[in-house]
Amino acid sequence: MPTDCLAAHVARRIGRARSLTLAVSRLGFLSPGSAKTLLEHFDLGVVRQDGVLRRQALASIERVFDFGAGPRPCLNVSLADLVTAFFTTGIPNIVTFAEATPLLRLLPFGTALAPWLRTPAAATVGHALADALWTRPPGNGAGAGLAMAIVAECEDDGGRRASARLTTPEAYAFTGVVAAAIAARVASGDYEAGFQTPARLFGPDFVLTLPGVHREDLDA
Repeated sequence: MPTDCLAAHVARRIGRARSLTLAVSRLGFLSPGSAKTLLEHFDLGVVRQDGVLRRQALASIERVFDFGAGPRPCLNVSLADLVTAFFTTGIPNIVTFAEATPLLRLLPFGTALAPWLRTPAAATVGHALADALWTRPPGNGAGAGLAMAIVAECEDDGGRRASARLTTPEAYAFTGVVAAAIAARVASGDYEAGFQTPARLFGPDFVLTLPGVHREDLDA
């Protein structure tokens, strides 16, 4: 939801944007489920081009983004915003990035190992490693004091650009806060039937109503 609201915010500043780029800072934690998903889809990277999802190898594009503490290298990943931000903003070209980690930098080597990584034995090993490397559940104070940041940039056909940065509490802990806030809005009758995205339904500024969130516009 925070990425969706930030995407809608920069799109609002431009008006008729042609391209959107989103980048998220390094997570304080990676859950076993997220790690397993990454391992299972290591060779299924996509971007959105001209409104269509197209294959693009994970970690094959590197860019630098400033999450508030100086430039940090980032690699392309397939975030859900490739779908949700398209429905929210209508922007036809979208690429999503995450701050580079040793694990992300290893993803390109997965292509060569694909035949083995697709075997049941490899899946068993990968799942065991995911469970072993991450033992603390989100919450229970695990993410206390941690924060994450998101950068969004968009550009129109004339070269006008807008960018902004959003900081939130740690992602896993913040998910529960977001879910509760959305449930409260829906329970009060603020909803529409059918598939909806948070920012399209509640607006780009909805995320600013939640605790620990700060947004700033950047020089484009």
